[in-house]
Amino acid sequence: MIFIGDKHYIDLVLNGNHAAYRFLVDRYKKMVFSICLRILPNTEDAEDASQESFLRAFQQLNTYEGKSKFSTWLYTITYRISVSNSKKIA
Repeated sequence: MIFIGDKHYIDLVLNGNHAAYRFLVDRYKKMVFSICLRILPNTEDAEDASQESFLRAFQQLNTYEGKSKFSTWLYTITYRISVSNSKKIA
């Protein structure tokens, strides 16, 4: 299996191939969900935060500068959304 880097898919998405974002979702869905589940009290809330994280990352993909790994950038988005959602629940 050939590993194609995240940058390739990011470039495709930024050039209008929005379907290419699916590869990034598939690659990072376990990481994102596990972050959400550690912060939020139940599975449903973690699933909602995961979906919100991927949506926010897609909407802000043009702000990704590549100074860090995409996974680090996505982790930051996910963490912030999860913490914010946990405060709304409490």
